[in-house]
Amino acid sequence: MGYVTLNPPPEALFTEAIKSELSAAGHSVTGGQTKVSGVVERFALSTPATATHWDVTIDAALKVSVGGSTRAYSDVCVSRTYAWPSDKMIADLSSKCVSGIARKFAGDRSIANAL
Repeated sequence: MGYVTLNPPPEALFTEAIKSELSAAGHSVTGGQTKVSGVVERFALSTPATATHWDVTIDAALKVSVGGSTRAYSDVCVSRTYAWPSDKMIADLSSKCVSGIARKFAGDRSIANAL
């Protein structure tokens, strides 16, 4: 399929998703005492094709540190299409994958305790 550039980039997608999860849990995302930082360890998009379809695949991993606790979250998301993968399809799959990882972060008890 060639080179794909996400706009916004994965770092911005993860930042907004984690902020959203923190806000939903009642935390302030600015000016608090606890620092939350993260690193996108992997965000690989591939589009392997067969004679009949493409499997658009995103393999993503995020490492988040809160206080003294560091945790890693990852997911592999796949969407199949029988037509050329569209920008919308890739954007929707990216959003789904990032949101899934953010929900894993939100459900992590060790992170909740560190907050």
